[in-house]
Amino acid sequence: MRSVRLASLALVLLAVASPAAAQDVVQRSFASQLFEPAIGMDSYLAVEGPKVADQFAFGLGIFIDYQRRPVSLYYDTKQGTGGGSFDIGSAKVVDLVENQLTGDVVGWVGLHWKWLHSQVGVDLPVSWVAGNNVDDQGIKTGSYSSFALGDLKLQLKAMIFNDLKGFSLAFSPILSFPTGKKDGFGGEPNVSVRPRIVAGYQFHDLSVAANVGFLVRE
Repeated sequence: MRSVRLASLALVLLAVASPAAAQDVVQRSFASQLFEPAIGMDSYLAVEGPKVADQFAFGLGIFIDYQRRPVSLYYDTKQGTGGGSFDIGSAKVVDLVENQLTGDVVGWVGLHWKWLHSQVGVDLPVSWVAGNNVDDQGIKTGSYSSFALGDLKLQLKAMIFNDLKGFSLAFSPILSFPTGKKDGFGGEPNVSVRPRIVAGYQFHDLSVAANVGFLVRE
């Protein structure tokens, strides 16, 4: 049996080994990059604030981050134990992604018209990934490295209200397009949408923000 661990997330996938399913042992069509920078000046590293840029005001930036062992495969070579539980503590492990260095290029511009105060932003990640290949038994067969674009993200942000007794609120959905490398942990195979509500509160020099939303994808 096998399980996949995605960085610090408690995500475990179990699969039964069989020669017929060998090509499905390692699913690489997802982004192993866990950090996603917030777009815009009113942001807190990975948390977006509710305010938008002024009319035609724009900005550019780059975020660089490094991950160590974000995706690992745990496997058990025991045979004939049908129905037994998978003991991750005694399992063997091989790092599918051992090192990952990513640069996110972000940009945004403010667009205002009458009562509508909005902002359009983009985020394009570029990653270098190095890891190991495995066979259908989970055994390491060699190493690989790749350099490729990730999925392009488009931000469409609109203010709902601003500075109402210190509170501000915005609607800021993110659309993700499958521009990443599909067989190298570069991104998703389909378009996805993340509707989000961005809330913030400011009291003198103290400000806080929270993002709430969900992911829609095939």
